[in-house]
Order: sequence, then structure tokens, then C-alpha cells
Amino acid sequence: MTIYSQHANRGKTQVLATYQGLDGVESKTVTSLGDPSLAIPIVDALNRISALATVPVSVHDRRGQRADYSRASTLRH
Repeated sequence: MTIYSQHANRGKTQVLATYQGLDGVESKTVTSLGDPSLAIPIVDALNRISALATVPVSVHDRRGQRADYSRASTLRH
């Protein structure tokens, strides 16, 4: 998942993307804005998109139990 943030730098506001790369956590500049008030809705929108695009790693939690799918198919008939 990528997390977006803002950072003031040399009179401009940078929008940064932070994510897990091959060498660890990485942060890259997405864009720079002259008006810092513009960064707030952009960062918010990018974080919402990133959260919605995140895919769950697993659908079933099998810790401590074993799922028996063969019985489930016989119960439906």
C-alpha cells in the first residue's frame, strides 16, 4: 500500500508517496505545488484511492482449524 503525505520544501509543498520497495521503505516526490492549500485535497484523494485499491492477502483465516469444503458441497443438495 502506498501512503501519500505533504512536506514543505523551498517555498513549495511536495506531495510524497511512501511505500515498501525492494530495499525497504521508499519515498518519492509525486508533484510540487505552489499553493499549500491544494495539497490537502490531493493527498486525501490519493490516500482514499490507495486504500480502495488494496487487495486483501487472504480471504480465509485458518488458524487453529481446518476448513472441510467437501461437507459444504453435500449440505447444499
